[in-house]
Amino acid sequence: MLLSLAAPALSHAQPVITNAGCAPSVGTVAERVTGDFLPAGSGGANVVWDFSQINQTIQYSHSYVTTVTGNYVQHFPDAGLLRVTSGGEYYYQSKADGFYFDGGYLNQAGGILLVMQDNQKLMQYPMTYNDLYADSASATFSLAISGWRKCYDTVTADGWGKLILPDDEYLDVLRVRTRSFIIDSFGTSKKYMTEEIFDFYKEGYHTPLLTIHESKLQGSSNVIRSLTYRAKPLFTEDPPRRRAAVFPNPAKNAFTVSLGDDFDKAGITVLDIQGRTLCHLPEVKNGAQIDCAFLAPGNYFVRIQSETISKLQMLMIER
Repeated sequence: MLLSLAAPALSHAQPVITNAGCAPSVGTVAERVTGDFLPAGSGGANVVWDFSQINQTIQYSHSYVTTVTGNYVQHFPDAGLLRVTSGGEYYYQSKADGFYFDGGYLNQAGGILLVMQDNQKLMQYPMTYNDLYADSASATFSLAISGWRKCYDTVTADGWGKLILPDDEYLDVLRVRTRSFIIDSFGTSKKYMTEEIFDFYKEGYHTPLLTIHESKLQGSSNVIRSLTYRAKPLFTEDPPRRRAAVFPNPAKNAFTVSLGDDFDKAGITVLDIQGRTLCHLPEVKNGAQIDCAFLAPGNYFVRIQSETISKLQMLMIER
């Protein structure tokens, strides 16, 4: 499947991305779709990247919120943003010159606290085609595993042009390529890993339109690959569609399920932030009330799923 075309697109101005136009902030909601992996294609000026035939798998969303809601905020006093997913809690700083990762709690190996001693510069602002920067970062591991991490990144804006996704097309997109070399040390054991990430940015969109990620552990033949892209928000459709949701959110002892226009009936699963199933109802109808009095205060996920559609929403329990 040909994904990067050499034929020129319509000529447009070379894009520049900025903190105000591309960095997430409190309230940013990332609506994402995962798809089968495809290669990133070539870079260059005025390129067409055609990903219209991505085989879609699952749609999900996550939000950037204030750090006061985090369970590990005391370890990240300078962070201003928190992102909670089934994989853990992730803390960030947004500055005029870039977007930084401060660390987080990872739902791996019984729970790992990763605290950056020198935080990782995920993106530099402003950035345009052929811009390049290098960054080094270090971190410590604690809780289930003790050790340290060192990370060396080279980040290049290696292309710009038109990006075609299954449900939309975007002009003046800047592609940013990150190459990382990571050393993890646990006692006398060390692991070496390489990563390559392609992020496709457009000014005015506060999360990447498309992310393609490959990582490889030294000494292993296995390559971990993933692809996610921006889901077109339902509220842009005409007529507007009602989205599946749970409310109130935060909830106390019960929440209501609104199936919106995507489901006639669906199964409901409540998961903890480690992705473990806490309760499952195989079939509910629109407006069903779900008892959640047994849940301790904190962050959870609610999966609304039919045979063909699955959506994941964060649920907060407060009392």
